[in-house]
Order: sequence, then C-alpha cells, then structure tokens
Amino acid sequence: MTTDDAIAEITHYMRSDAWCDAPSNEACEVALAALQAHYEKESPYPDGDTSIIACPRCGSGEFLYNEDGAENAYCGQCGQAIDWGGEDK
Repeated sequence: MTTDDAIAEITHYMRSDAWCDAPSNEACEVALAALQAHYEKESPYPDGDTSIIACPRCGSGEFLYNEDGAENAYCGQCGQAIDWGGEDK
C-alpha cells in the first residue's frame, strides 16, 4: 500500500458515518510511518561515520542537498526529516 492509498482510505473513513468503513491496519501503519518520517528527524550519517552520507530511510545520498549545495531539511527522495546536527531548520 502506498502513502497516497493509506491517506485516501483514512480520509474516506473520516468522511463517512459507517463503522464498517474503518481503515485497515495497513493503512494506519503506512500513514503513521509517513508522519513519523516527516516529523522525526534522523541523522544522515550511518553509524556516525561523517564520510558517508545517506538518508536513513531510503538510503539515497543524492537528494540530501539542493542544487546550490545547501543541506535540505528533508530527503528529496522519500521526505524523511534530516537532522544535520546543527540548528533546527
């Protein structure tokens, strides 16, 4: 199930009055994972090794910087919030 599918299922449930339309556990788990990825910052340095930079969620290192070379607050591939170890962005 994709994040969009989970959001659609939960949105449908929230707009209906019927309990039989309750979202599946999978939809709730996918939606929760998306929320956690967006709000719970994680370090881009696997095992604390600052010579290796990768998103802790999807493993991509390609989308952690913008085209000007500045650090992104979120992975451009999956949306994971990134904790660069400095000031909050």
